[in-house]
Amino acid sequence: MNNKGLMTMKYGKRFRELRVKQGFSLVEVSRDITSEPTLSRWETGKGPMDIDRIPALLKRINCTVNDLFVFDNNQIEIEIIRLYDNKDKEGLYELTQKLLVVFQQQIRSYDCLFNIVMACNYYQRLTNKNLLTNLAIRKLSRRISDVEIWTENIVALIKLALPLISNDIIFKIAVNIKDHYRDCREVCVNNLSR
Repeated sequence: MNNKGLMTMKYGKRFRELRVKQGFSLVEVSRDITSEPTLSRWETGKGPMDIDRIPALLKRINCTVNDLFVFDNNQIEIEIIRLYDNKDKEGLYELTQKLLVVFQQQIRSYDCLFNIVMACNYYQRLTNKNLLTNLAIRKLSRRISDVEIWTENIVALIKLALPLISNDIIFKIAVNIKDHYRDCREVCVNNLSR
């Protein structure tokens, strides 16, 4: 497996704290999700965990992504920009991996969606690698290709997403913009008048 879908090892230690606090054994938590040795390696910082398994593991121990990570959306944007400005590829990679876990659980949250797209966009600018998983790309594509109410936030999101999505999705967005031209124009005119 490439490291695109792997969660950095340091979060395994936090997961272990949560698991023990909730009173679950390694065997109980790993059953039908991952192997016991893989979970043990992740918890002890000796190996990574497939990012797609994190939500199920958290659910199994009655915890949320917010229990594993503490997020403040304004601080996240500031941190993404700081990491990008410092060309800190490793730091941006780790933050993006955390955001991908949140993205899988909170797709309806605009802030979460914006942060993951921003982080992935900036990471791609530094490395030419797209960290969005196929699942995340599909969710993002559905969200932005079916926009009916155009706002400044949606326009900003689409601008960041363009380098990360396929030409087919870009075409759907263009058709959507054409269909909602008046709304889009109004958002742009309001932006210019400020």
